[in-house]
Amino acid sequence: MKKTLTILMLLTLAFALIAEVQTPAFDKKPLNISGDIAGRSAGTPITRTERTVNWGANYTQQFLQDPNYYDYMPGAYSNTPIRLQPGGDYGDGMFITYMARPTSTGNRRVYYAYLDGTGNVTQNGLFTTVDTWEGYPGMDVDDWGKMMMAWHDDADGDQVYQVKMGWDPYFAGIPGIPSDAYMVIDNPITTNGSDDNQFIWPSVQVGPSPLGDTYQRVYILARNSVSHSVISETTGEPSPVENPYISYADYTQDDVDFGLPLTWNYTSIPMLDAWNADTNEWRRPFFSFIVGKGINAGKVIYMGYHLGDTADDELTYDVFIHEDYCNPTSTWGLNSFDISYPVNNPSNGDGSLYFTDSENGDVPITDMAYEVTNNGHFTLGWDQDNNLHMPATFALTGQGLDSGYYYPSLHIVKDIVYNVSTNEMSLTDVFPKSTGPGHFVHWDLDNDGNVDYFWDDGTYDGVDDGVTPDIDGYGNVKMDSILPFPHYDPDSHDDAMFFHLGHTKITSANSEGAMAMVWHDSTPANDFHIDGLTYWQPYENTPEIYVSLSLDDGATWQAPIAFSGVDVADDFWVDENGESLGYGVEHAYVPEWDGMTPIFAYPAEELLYLGVDAENNQTYRLFFYFHDDDVWGCSTQAEGQAGPGKIVLTALDFTVNLTGNEVVTATPAKSMLAQNYPNPFNPTTQINYSAPVNGDVSLNVYNVKGQLVKNLVNSHKTAGDHSVVWNGDDNNGDTVTSGIYFYKMTVGSNTETRKMIMVK
Repeated sequence: MKKTLTILMLLTLAFALIAEVQTPAFDKKPLNISGDIAGRSAGTPITRTERTVNWGANYTQQFLQDPNYYDYMPGAYSNTPIRLQPGGDYGDGMFITYMARPTSTGNRRVYYAYLDGTGNVTQNGLFTTVDTWEGYPGMDVDDWGKMMMAWHDDADGDQVYQVKMGWDPYFAGIPGIPSDAYMVIDNPITTNGSDDNQFIWPSVQVGPSPLGDTYQRVYILARNSVSHSVISETTGEPSPVENPYISYADYTQDDVDFGLPLTWNYTSIPMLDAWNADTNEWRRPFFSFIVGKGINAGKVIYMGYHLGDTADDELTYDVFIHEDYCNPTSTWGLNSFDISYPVNNPSNGDGSLYFTDSENGDVPITDMAYEVTNNGHFTLGWDQDNNLHMPATFALTGQGLDSGYYYPSLHIVKDIVYNVSTNEMSLTDVFPKSTGPGHFVHWDLDNDGNVDYFWDDGTYDGVDDGVTPDIDGYGNVKMDSILPFPHYDPDSHDDAMFFHLGHTKITSANSEGAMAMVWHDSTPANDFHIDGLTYWQPYENTPEIYVSLSLDDGATWQAPIAFSGVDVADDFWVDENGESLGYGVEHAYVPEWDGMTPIFAYPAEELLYLGVDAENNQTYRLFFYFHDDDVWGCSTQAEGQAGPGKIVLTALDFTVNLTGNEVVTATPAKSMLAQNYPNPFNPTTQINYSAPVNGDVSLNVYNVKGQLVKNLVNSHKTAGDHSVVWNGDDNNGDTVTSGIYFYKMTVGSNTETRKMIMVK
């Protein structure tokens, strides 16, 4: 059922994206299903597993940079471009990176922004001053609250990209003073018997250092855009194999505070280097990069799947692990798995098999399975139980045809779970879910081995009305489909859409074990544009953004909410029999998204826990941003010149009731601290604040060095609104000069900080 939601606006970064896009190359080809795609008509309800926990959501967003003339992967391929600070003395805000082309003819540049703990944007702009073509920024925030960032550019004009890095030291609690840009990978690199390697598309991870607690280690992994593998019959060029090159450096707080150059070391993964140079067999890796902390300190992990000239019994899901901080004196370990699951070709009502090879006399297809497909751009997330999680799209595939095949309309969103301690792999349904044991199967939702539905179920009425099937489809297997991609038309992308627009992302678990998974779906738009089902016209110009939560470290996932700016009546989602017609259990209308086309949604690395009330309602806040595409479909892939789009950063509050199934209505998040007034001031200013519960409240003033200037409140307060006045001339006898000050309020585990300015 549709749910209308209120929005406070929190962030819109306008971008423009570019052309160092990874080359599509497939070992499977997309096929349509004969007749009606997925056997669905406008009046066919979709079956979904009901969630056991309900939530509401509210939003905050604001626009930063607009327009942006580059509309592809603004936060890079497999990165998490929104990173939270660790809190306490090391900041409770977040850093954000993105790439944008601010004019239709200008260079694409690398930007970063900072949001303080109250959601105020205190920094947003270019990282470098050199106006050159930059892109694909990777970023992490270390345990001291400092932002480490890498990107690639061609600042020297030699037509070869270099990998640069820099940082925001967050010195004395102040963001917005970027370091110099330092060369990290000076391409071309000579390695593996060739001297033309170009390692770009960097990802950044920061973790513990083997040198001790006074150091941290930053890793920058870049991927080779030059391949030396098997020559492609299609392009006449070597088939792409993006083997990684890993640079790492140890540093102290003083190193970054005072802008000292770091000392870099380099290593690679020998097996992937060998794949890049293999001229006999082609294997292409699709991996993401993460490092361990705590019990997993020292572990560096490159995890994903590969495709290509694989043997029949080859294991294609790979976890490369380095146990010793990437130091080259130790070796990489490899654990490989088969994570596909076989299924039988279902029988129609007359006993014939449903899936046939239309190119070869409709011969029934054998050797069918669900496999990871079109999942080249994803992130990894840790839970609290030593598991790594990879969000993945699976599709129905098979090896019965030359080079294999897959059905684009029969995708599934799943969670691949790897236990680092036991080296065990498992799969979890996210959406849609099986209603019985085992994994989801489109025509057998309860996994009892039987087809659930046939077209018309024997009640064919001979009327071709868009609800019941025509005579050719009568008696055939009937199933539902989803299209978990931010565009709907593979023909406009020459079938490369699924490769370029696969974009599933996941967060790590927070301290309460809550995680989020984010993806897109364009099924309604596909049904309107491709299948001509006019019922779905409200969705002709937009996909939906799906968000699913797990409240138990990824053990189970709740049914998602689908967010969009499409406003339809409540009864739009219910047919004449009262059955749900939607592509999710709940569709959320976001008024502020009216006219927007959201693609490429990137979540922060974890949910913020906002607390619990007396009714056991827990609230989690998810930050993510997306590109509002002015020319839907990605100009870099299909639809012509990019228009003046923008980036929208949104904060969603999910209120979860853990004691029952009632829907909890969310209200806009209320700040504990108001902005002081007047501001700037001389010498007095009033600070209004609100205690969310009865309890001890402290309110302190600090200077830019983080030193305590004045304690304004330190007492028990009742829940509700209060105020206090600070006189800068009455400050324990000390002189308070003109400048920037911060006032910080603490109630229990909740803190908020705001900035004020004294002008004398």
